Amino acid sequence: MKPERTSKAARGITLFAVVAAAAMGVVPDALAQNLPAEPTKQPEKQSAANPLGGPKIDAPPSAASSLVSTDFNGTVRRLETTPEEAAVALLNLTGSAKERVDALFAKRGKAIEEFVTGNLDLLTKLDTAGKTNNKRDQLMLGLEAFQKLNAVWKDGTLFDQVKASLPDDKRAEFERLVTGYWNALVEEGKNIPNEEGKKRGRFEIVAGERLQAFVGEIGRAFERGVKSGRLIAEFVLKDLNLTDAQKARVREIIDSEAAEAPLKEDDKRYEGLFLKILGILDEKQRTAVLKRFRGE
Repeated sequence: MKPERTSKAARGITLFAVVAAAAMGVVPDALAQNLPAEPTKQPEKQSAANPLGGPKIDAPPSAASSLVSTDFNGTVRRLETTPEEAAVALLNLTGSAKERVDALFAKRGKAIEEFVTGNLDLLTKLDTAGKTNNKRDQLMLGLEAFQKLNAVWKDGTLFDQVKASLPDDKRAEFERLVTGYWNALVEEGKNIPNEEGKKRGRFEIVAGERLQAFVGEIGRAFERGVKSGRLIAEFVLKDLNLTDAQKARVREIIDSEAAEAPLKEDDKRYEGLFLKILGILDEKQRTAVLKRFRGE
């Protein structure tokens, strides 16, 4: 008997999650329905037995690649990346096709990272609303977040963008891998009731799982922001009304420092980083930063 699964995906289907699903287009036609059943294979006709030959031994079929794996309880393991990225990794793309898809992932990652570094207050409020289960605040803050995340999905879902960028001979395999993953989550989710104790449908399951996957993307963007120094710089320089020239110079300093090696939360290199940044600020801005450091 499997232990009852009580993940956030099962417990957290709120108005915010539904709005999130709609905004992200999480259920494109290819994912909203199960894959069509595979045609039944007709048994191959056996050739006449060779009286001089031994018994025919068929080679074992090679297992098809899949994004689905389970833990010792039989629970589907959630991916550490988006299903689209995981599927592409199994396609072994080369040349221009790989460059196109890599550019899509990089563009999306950058947009999410810029959202994170520029909206720390909003993310903090969303986190608080989630912990207190305040559905109204979740909805209102969620709508604000999705408006600011327009750059992430203004060109369509990641699934559709990646599929359109793939060579023709890779698209069916890509769709099989991604849809197979969602189908596995749906089958598992059917056994986990929603907050009202009712059986969940495919849309509700996929919406919840997709929302949690996107939260994971935001978390990874947060980590990248810490390692690059952008996140802490954004916090320190907030509301200083930097000029465009100052902003450009700050980016140059941060990129130069992070290029040496990723920064850590307790990295002493931050001291040198901020001394350089203080050097490009005017007196009023420097005073404001120093007060912020002192907690004034």
